[in-house]
Amino acid sequence: MLVLPMYVALGAPSAALPAFHVLVAGVVTLAAGSALAGAGPTLSVVIVGRLIGGAGAGATVIAVFAAATALPPRRRRGAGRCWAGR
Repeated sequence: MLVLPMYVALGAPSAALPAFHVLVAGVVTLAAGSALAGAGPTLSVVIVGRLIGGAGAGATVIAVFAAATALPPRRRRGAGRCWAGR
């Protein structure tokens, strides 16, 4: 239940921005939150770091979903391979 509002809040930027940018921002936010939680001297700093990392993880998941829905239709997925020579 607590995750659903975050998906709604982070889903709008994923639809407006390219999924790759949201994915990179999510991973950077996750790493920053993890570093803050790992270096936190007090419990409150650790909790804030975990919250920041959780928001980054949520953005990452949403960006992956957005990228998967942007895939070409099933009948056209192999069309790019013939140009790549694979």
